[in-house]
Amino acid sequence: MKASMKLCVFLFIISYISVSYTDLHDESRENPYPFVVSIFTKNCINNSNYGTAFIAKHNGSLFLITAAHVALAMKDESVIQICNSDLSQKTINLIDIVKDKTINWLVHETADMAILEIPKIEADFEMHSKHAVSSEKFIVNKYGVNIGDPFLHVSYPLADYLSFRNASVFTPYVFMAYSINYIMERPRIDSPNIISDQISVSPCSYQGSSGGPLISLQCNAKDFQIVGISHGNTSDLQFNHTFMSIFTPMYYFFDIVEGNKSVEFD
Repeated sequence: MKASMKLCVFLFIISYISVSYTDLHDESRENPYPFVVSIFTKNCINNSNYGTAFIAKHNGSLFLITAAHVALAMKDESVIQICNSDLSQKTINLIDIVKDKTINWLVHETADMAILEIPKIEADFEMHSKHAVSSEKFIVNKYGVNIGDPFLHVSYPLADYLSFRNASVFTPYVFMAYSINYIMERPRIDSPNIISDQISVSPCSYQGSSGGPLISLQCNAKDFQIVGISHGNTSDLQFNHTFMSIFTPMYYFFDIVEGNKSVEFD
């Protein structure tokens, strides 16, 4: 009896390992969010030199969107790492996809958001355009978030226990979250003297998540909408406990791209 039980357990373990291995190398898998990329400096010596961004198209142009505090750390030696739909990977020097080899971020004057235009002369423009998310999917209604709304946060976290660097496959992480209040004005986490509209959701951000999109689950997967980008977390430093994750609303993108409330820095 004991021998047969041990045999069953052994066969179960072998079966589990076989299934896990098969799932890991399943050619049918794909990345549903190829427009989300990791962005970091080549000599990433600390967490401030690492974040998440995503590629969007607006009026025929392509833009790289991330948090302003992430953009400030991205200089000439920065790169973006892309996971395509088929899970193939590509690493691109940031300076190689900008006009005149000059990295000029446009930053919102109050909100934690920055954009960088990708010119049409860029070699991989068509590929980026294919994966890019349309600005038509950006939620621009300031009253479009209700308490308890469900969201997905897509990003490339840096935390050791989550980092893609320790994984066998380079793909973004997806976290479930719920809004815990309406969109409201709050002091920015990185600049408390600056007030901007913010979205508060249940904890879902980690180091390296900043700049990643918050996706609404109010519609089906193909017709998803982007509500905002990750700004950071509010925490109790004494007990190392995260209260909530904060996101910058997407309607600030249009302020920047239309030149109403943006400043340029390089």
